[in-house]
Amino acid sequence: MQALSEDELALIFSFLSWKEILKVRVCNKWRAASKLTLVPPSSIEIRGMEKPELYVKTQAKYQKLPQIIEALPNLQQLSLYENDDVKFQDGEDAQVWGYIRVHETTPVIDLECISRLKNLRKLFLEGIDLNGRYPFLFNFPRLQQLRIYGVGFLQWDLSMISNFPELQDLYVAHNHRLTGEIKSLRVLKNTLQKVVIATCSEVEGDLMDLADFPHLEELSLVNTKVKGDLRKIRENHFPKIKRLDLPDGVYGGGSFDRITEAPDIMRAMFCLKKRSPTLFAVGRRMLSHDSPDRYEVDCHHSREPPFWLEFVKVGPRSGWRWTNCVNGGDCEIHWLEEEPDQDSQEYSQYLEALEKEQPDFYKGFYQPPNVDQHEQLLRDIPLHPVLQRMENQRRMQQRHMNMFGFGF
Repeated sequence: MQALSEDELALIFSFLSWKEILKVRVCNKWRAASKLTLVPPSSIEIRGMEKPELYVKTQAKYQKLPQIIEALPNLQQLSLYENDDVKFQDGEDAQVWGYIRVHETTPVIDLECISRLKNLRKLFLEGIDLNGRYPFLFNFPRLQQLRIYGVGFLQWDLSMISNFPELQDLYVAHNHRLTGEIKSLRVLKNTLQKVVIATCSEVEGDLMDLADFPHLEELSLVNTKVKGDLRKIRENHFPKIKRLDLPDGVYGGGSFDRITEAPDIMRAMFCLKKRSPTLFAVGRRMLSHDSPDRYEVDCHHSREPPFWLEFVKVGPRSGWRWTNCVNGGDCEIHWLEEEPDQDSQEYSQYLEALEKEQPDFYKGFYQPPNVDQHEQLLRDIPLHPVLQRMENQRRMQQRHMNMFGFGF
């Protein structure tokens, strides 16, 4: 072992975990070799989610973080997690929130030590109490995966992502002080494979700014200000996409305003689903609560108006329909494909499956009935006796609550 150089020792150490490397630092030569070691990536599973093994949550580990980084400056991954007993050094332009977050004797943690990790590949920040701007968090040229979840007081802009030229996986959620437009991601057009920007209300842009990303497989922009039109997506757009979750600002992306818009929305979605069946994680679309076509009725939940859209597969044939999301609460099917040939083996299977999809309460309706038609249906088609007893009990309880001022 004495004959080995520091570079050769560093190569041997690269087969060990970060904890094991810390333990073998028994002399000056081995300590120097550990600083040269490219620490291999490893992960642990916490609540069903894979996280980097260097998972910093306890106050003790936060306080030791500078020493760990001093010993292993070539760490490739790091996860910093929420801890109510940890107070972090305020960043630039920090704001005073008018409350003491932790006890005055709690040591203040300065995270700038992580700026030394120039070979960092994965960085997870989850729920930590960062206040202001921290430019050093956006200066890792080898970073491939960035996750920032629930760091609400962190001030930053999407244009800062350009400092990660090798970034493949971007996950940002519940970061209310994140600003910028998604076109800032175009500098990473040839590397990004996954982009999740969710519940970041100040992020803007046009969906089609990302349409020509050649490797993008997953895109989620829910609860952002991104605009667009699902109907404008062509065969050559988003060539590798497997999952697409869009905000309400994209036409057909979330809720919609008028019943007459449904056919165009469902046809556009169907053209995309033929490319990838897993494309839309949330398969249903809802008529907006602010829609002038919407109305409220006091009835059993199984008789609520069918203000949702969903796809339906009957044997080999696909279509869509309006539904209230309760068994028996579906309208008639709008078909998107021709029925199978009557001489084929699939036809009998299709007829058998079709029998199970026949509407019950909304039989004969291809779109939601208007309020008068719905009231007439309620009068003409009684509830099952058991359900009727339950409904009578519900209404009686509601009347009692209203009498004593507990109604909503």
